[in-house]
Amino acid sequence: MDLTQQEQQSFSKKEQKFKSRIEKVVATADLTLQRRLIEKITRQLGIELIDCAAALVLLSQTNLFHQPKAHLPKKDVDIKVAVKPESVILRPIPPPKMVRYRIDVGQKHHTSIDEIKNVFIEEAGVDRKMIGEVDIRHHYSLIELPEGMPADIYQLLTTVHIQEQKLNIKRLKHRDRHISHPQRKNKL
Repeated sequence: MDLTQQEQQSFSKKEQKFKSRIEKVVATADLTLQRRLIEKITRQLGIELIDCAAALVLLSQTNLFHQPKAHLPKKDVDIKVAVKPESVILRPIPPPKMVRYRIDVGQKHHTSIDEIKNVFIEEAGVDRKMIGEVDIRHHYSLIELPEGMPADIYQLLTTVHIQEQKLNIKRLKHRDRHISHPQRKNKL
């Protein structure tokens, strides 16, 4: 697999960020339940721990391994599926349930939607297509992300900064999730 120098540098930067995230999680999170799950999976599938870890990295960090197709290695396994085309029914994949979060970065911090999205892509490994609406307000912003953010990623995002301002991410309660501004009551 021959990579250009630019691709190698890009991969190296992504790899460093990924290693840094792993180091933070290992140092700060209780991984007891995750360890039990990995042990159970490797035992049930009869695979090595390193193969399980490699598969999890590939599943969770697709942007780390995004390369032109010419660079991807080909497998020696030839898989054939005996399915008649007329028997295949393609159903639309339902969109993921989105959850609204508040971050303490807004217009007064001179941030942009792209900058906010890039932090979630690079720091949390969120796929760009999975980031919903971003609403930048004066002192804060609202962002929609798929439901089920792991606790370790959530904890990491509380410490991340944009424009020297801590994100301090908080999940909004259902009644707080409206994009529109609340109506003001007139006082007589």
